[in-house]
Amino acid sequence: MSHTCSAIVVHCIDFRLEPSIHEFLKEHELLGDCDIVGIAGAAKCFDGGSDQETLMKQIKISSDLHKISKVILMNHTDCGAYGGRDAFTDRDEEDAAHKKALGHAKGVLASEFPHLEVKEYIAQIESDGGIHIEHV
Repeated sequence: MSHTCSAIVVHCIDFRLEPSIHEFLKEHELLGDCDIVGIAGAAKCFDGGSDQETLMKQIKISSDLHKISKVILMNHTDCGAYGGRDAFTDRDEEDAAHKKALGHAKGVLASEFPHLEVKEYIAQIESDGGIHIEHV
């Protein structure tokens, strides 16, 4: 029996995301074929601190043990680690902050794990509670 999988998914711990992430994994044929790490702020954690160290260790284990080929980074709007939706003047500013954090995280990962493809996503939480996940 194979002990490998395709990817590791790093997303925020926010419970609101669970159904959408499940659907995302299903649509991308990753359900049962990925390691999953939930950490508050997701890509924001690649700031050189202890959370980054923890994430890098988990990604290394996933790469070494499960032979992953990609990392999926997923931030979301209205994230408490960023101060929530009220921390931004509008959706464009909020999206820009997430794109910046995701881009920085991708750079950190590319330097440490050049053999892994890194894909960035933002789960857009709408005011009516609907969630859709967009590739950055």
